[in-house]
Amino acid sequence: MLICGLHAAAHIGVSAAERAQPLMLHLDVELGLSLRKAGQSDRLADTVDYAAVADCLRAWCATSRCRLLETLAETLAAKLLAGFPIAWVRLTICKKAILDGATAGISIVRHTPAAASSPFPD
Repeated sequence: MLICGLHAAAHIGVSAAERAQPLMLHLDVELGLSLRKAGQSDRLADTVDYAAVADCLRAWCATSRCRLLETLAETLAAKLLAGFPIAWVRLTICKKAILDGATAGISIVRHTPAAASSPFPD
């Protein structure tokens, strides 16, 4: 499951001045879960509601006070793994226009212990 181009505001940055105002972040999220049952049943109850994931990500970012994108990414990945029935998450977070107009960002992949041997579901 993919959520691409999600915008979320966060107070993030190394300096206090950078953290003083919320910064709009760009998030791309890939969730590892089997979509087979939902594909056959056509029922939302048989999958993860991506709107709920997006709402949670925005809410968690809004209350964050991290200095580093790495810290925010680890926190968000842990919350997604704990809060939704997924085996793994790939999360990319970018800050736009901070380096003379360039975008800087990070990407991580985290999984539940049970998914360590097989990161991609059927």
